[in-house]
Amino acid sequence: MPIQFTPFRTPRLTVELRELPIGDAIDLVAKSPIYHEANTTALLKVICKPSDRQAAGQVDDPRLWTVQERGAVIAHYLVHQSGTGDFPIGDGGARFSQYMKFDVQTAEPVTVGPVADDVWTLYPLLGFMAESIERLVVTGRIKGGRVGWIIACLAAQMRRSDDIEFAGINHTPDLGMTFCERLENLSDAVLDDWLFDRVQIMRQFPDSDFADMLDSYLAATAQAQHLLNMGFNEEGIVYISEVAGTPPARFPLPDLLSERTARFLALFDEPARGADKAP
Repeated sequence: MPIQFTPFRTPRLTVELRELPIGDAIDLVAKSPIYHEANTTALLKVICKPSDRQAAGQVDDPRLWTVQERGAVIAHYLVHQSGTGDFPIGDGGARFSQYMKFDVQTAEPVTVGPVADDVWTLYPLLGFMAESIERLVVTGRIKGGRVGWIIACLAAQMRRSDDIEFAGINHTPDLGMTFCERLENLSDAVLDDWLFDRVQIMRQFPDSDFADMLDSYLAATAQAQHLLNMGFNEEGIVYISEVAGTPPARFPLPDLLSERTARFLALFDEPARGADKAP
């Protein structure tokens, strides 16, 4: 019996889901698992179907969703698939309800400073930017690991009012987060070069200025958390719980499959269900 999904709704999103077709699952499994953010976009494009319930100004492109929104939509799928509404995270007793932050559904830009003689604004991390960081890490252009990811996210999210955005493509306020329609015409190469250059600038900050910037970034990130709490580990972006002893989590493709299908595709030695504890 196909899974019947309720819509996922926030002020920015109205998303209707469909059950993952086996053919698409096979195609997604063939993708390299090191590209988690790119694979997340590909997965969302498969399981999300066009909705006629969207309100004006809402966003339907998963690349323009925040990383928290992306995780929350996949978690919404898992809630229905599990049949319990509170699926497990890993095998240590953690549950999805311990990770939820659904009382805050959107994030607005957060102004901080002065830091290094400038006032900065933190913008939520969108999917396309997480993909860019991932490409830079995988190709070795920037340092990976938790430190590398945090510095890259800092470079991507923290901007001064006079920063030139994306080779002349300026930020356009739309519920605080989305970018103008020309963004879809920006090549990955141009975006990656822009972000790489910003990372190099951050790397030149004197220690004291960088320490202030890092503290400001982490404080602003905490203020901008919504739906799920974004965090970092050695593999990149994860979701974290405020409950002591719970592991960081990700929601990769295998977790969305039935145990039988996952075994058929040789994805698991252990039963599926629920979400993975991130490495």
